[in-house]
Amino acid sequence: MLEVFANDVQCVTQRIFPTRADALGVSIGSESGEAIVRSLKGWTLGATRPD
Repeated sequence: MLEVFANDVQCVTQRIFPTRADALGVSIGSESGEAIVRSLKGWTLGATRPD
């Protein structure tokens, strides 16, 4: 899961699949103006249904 919170107003959540061949990474950008990243956190989640 990838969750992005912007300006304490907007949240976007997306399922991502890092084991796919086309999973090349994560990038940050802006359509207009400047994007400033003030905080970035990441961690590995455990499986919810281990096989």
